Amino acid sequence: IKVYDLEGERLAFFNNYRKILNQIEHEQPGNESFLETIRPFIVFYKELTQYAKKTKNVSETAINLRSAIESAKDPEKLFFEQIPSALGFKLEDFDKRVDILEEFTITLKSCIDELRMAQRKLINDIESFICNEVIGERLSFENYKHLLIKRYTKLREYQLNPRQKSFYLRIISALDDRDAWLNSLSLIACGKSFEILEDNEISLLKKNLRDLFHELDNLCDLNLDEINQEMEEVLKLEVTSLVAGVKNRIIRLPKSKMKKVEKLVETLNSQLTDDNVINLAILTKIIEKQLNEE
Repeated sequence: IKVYDLEGERLAFFNNYRKILNQIEHEQPGNESFLETIRPFIVFYKELTQYAKKTKNVSETAINLRSAIESAKDPEKLFFEQIPSALGFKLEDFDKRVDILEEFTITLKSCIDELRMAQRKLINDIESFICNEVIGERLSFENYKHLLIKRYTKLREYQLNPRQKSFYLRIISALDDRDAWLNSLSLIACGKSFEILEDNEISLLKKNLRDLFHELDNLCDLNLDEINQEMEEVLKLEVTSLVAGVKNRIIRLPKSKMKKVEKLVETLNSQLTDDNVINLAILTKIIEKQLNEE
């Protein structure tokens, strides 16, 4: 049995927690009140996904709040020391400024929302990546999924290796839930769902997604009627080497990336010689190297 010291500012501060949680204020709160008030914070932490419990892609304040709740052993210490300290406040400061309690409340709610939305933010980021890197513009889930299905409609499963086939089947699946559909692509691209993804694996996920889309592109037979020339630049590349044989590659690049391409072309041109044979040899070697690294 523990007796809690709740007088004056500490009582007002405790009741502010209850107000945030839409609980009735108490003049003389006891153990039951403390447990009733701390329970939603514990439930909030337990309901976070594994990604939200580990990610550092949230504010430092949100990370501090998460750590405070995770390590909490004493409700009194959590409410009056650990949470205020995590959010950058001190209990003794609350009787010095009239507006500090409201500021504390806003900060606490903001951090809770940030942690709750951490995985959604990740999913939005992956969706933006696909739209920017593959489609070339931001579209609704229904629209960009439709475009991808149309893009690969002529692929035949016998053309695909097992990984490509799994990825292709996820793209054309009947899943109409955005999060579930994107999560299914993540499972093929890096072997993990969003829920257990580590921060340092996000860049690998993006790279693998880009590579898989490009691999499917390279297996498509294209004609002008299937290409939206306003949205993308499409090139068919064929390199023949006496040693390595023939290598074909279809490149589909969103128009939004052409400025970057043109800028790099200018830089590369400035490094070329006045001998076209040497220039072509240089460019061919660069292309061969890129093809070999895929």
